Amino acid sequence: GHVPLGQPDRRRHRLELGLERHRHRKSLLVSLKHAHPRAKSSAAGGSGKPLGQD
Repeated sequence: GHVPLGQPDRRRHRLELGLERHRHRKSLLVSLKHAHPRAKSSAAGGSGKPLGQD
């Protein structure tokens, strides 16, 4: 993925932005879990999967 100068790889940039948001959301969910253990299932979207796993 080498990008010529003057042509920013917007697709990759968008991907990294999405990853940052995802990481941020995960940390928010983790702190939510620690603050309110009962909110774990609803915070995880009701999927029943343990937090921290993809």
